[in-house]
Amino acid sequence: MYLRSEGATHALSASRLPETLGATVAAVPLGGDAELRHVYFFSRRLTEGSGDPDDCYLYRYDTATGQLLALAAAALDAQEAHALQVSADGGSVYFSSPSALTPDADDEHENIYVWRDGTVEQVAALAPSGGSWESPVDAYWSSPNGRYFAFLAGTPSRMYRFDADTETLVCASCPPGGATPSGSAGVPVALGAHDGPRLVDDRGEVFFDSPDQLAPGDRNDARDVYEYSDGAGLRLLSSGSGGGGSRLAAVDDDGRDVFFATADRLVPTDDDSAVDLYDARRGGGIPSQSPAEGTSCASCGGSAAATPGSPTPLAPPRRKSHRRHSARRHRAAHRRHCHGGKRHRRCHGRGHQRREKRPR
Repeated sequence: MYLRSEGATHALSASRLPETLGATVAAVPLGGDAELRHVYFFSRRLTEGSGDPDDCYLYRYDTATGQLLALAAAALDAQEAHALQVSADGGSVYFSSPSALTPDADDEHENIYVWRDGTVEQVAALAPSGGSWESPVDAYWSSPNGRYFAFLAGTPSRMYRFDADTETLVCASCPPGGATPSGSAGVPVALGAHDGPRLVDDRGEVFFDSPDQLAPGDRNDARDVYEYSDGAGLRLLSSGSGGGGSRLAAVDDDGRDVFFATADRLVPTDDDSAVDLYDARRGGGIPSQSPAEGTSCASCGGSAAATPGSPTPLAPPRRKSHRRHSARRHRAAHRRHCHGGKRHRRCHGRGHQRREKRPR
């Protein structure tokens, strides 16, 4: 593994062992923090004190100082460890391995681990078949601060969220009570395994769409967009009442704007049956738009999302002032009646006509 910086090439996975000093060793890159101060990768033993020379280790390279540090054993074989994601702050590294790296893990499962605060802990065990977990992990995201890790796994595919601080794992897309969902949780199709917007933020909020009716406001048999968070649980973000269903399209980095696509008409300006892009925005929407009659879209301030224990629904856009609207209609009628020919002179008189002709 190499680093190209300021016109020079540096071998990151070069051996620091006296007997093989400087020799390059194959490595599997994981990624780095947002500023690329630290870069993480898997490789065989490169430094003294790492342990068995044939095992695979998790390394961190400091691009500023050139220091290489062995963080933890990752697998018995370098080809068995798989990179998942490094948090934006570089403090958490998520990866998978079939090796038992913690006391509660075993080598009969594909395990998801996190290296955080100098230690490795198990996130989940993925059973190859017949168990409560099934591999592979379909997609995954770390929150920028690394505390939360969300991933899709299982059949049907379910959205899980891990909290590294409390060491708890929850199924965000499962019906209340822990029942198995009837359909797979969905994420934006354009997203790769860890590319594009993160679907979990620093507050632990997770976003997805589902064909299951997971909240009281969901009354249709189509897909709808949901948010899961601690305390509030599942919250409906799309209308939950239209016939066309809704699909999650994107989420901004801080979770303030959640975009979804639907053919349902959720505001008066939507006057066709085409698929449109909506924004469920924390704090309210566009003032010039107001909720369409008969809908209860959470992004428009509707009541469908107000499940017990959920936060206050998103603020509705302000309605236009009736008085201001009436005044505009009066001025428009006045112009149509008065402007032009004799009608203009009758309304405004000669003085006005002379002022109008006066050169500026």
